[in-house]
Amino acid sequence: MLTVTATALRNNIFAYLGRVEQGETVTVILNKKEAARLVPVYRGDWRDGLQQEIELHCSPDELMAPVDEVWEDYV
Repeated sequence: MLTVTATALRNNIFAYLGRVEQGETVTVILNKKEAARLVPVYRGDWRDGLQQEIELHCSPDELMAPVDEVWEDYV
């Protein structure tokens, strides 16, 4: 974690934002007190959700049975 004054942040904002983008947290000090904290944004990967195991609480036949009954009316 990096600590900077508000003046230093103002003078070098793009350098500090680059460090935040790389994963570092920047704490901003104003009047000798912590005023703000810049943290990286979490950008989740859509593939993270695909790693979950799907669990059915009934058999596939039981799941499709109501659809079969409705489908027979249209065939």
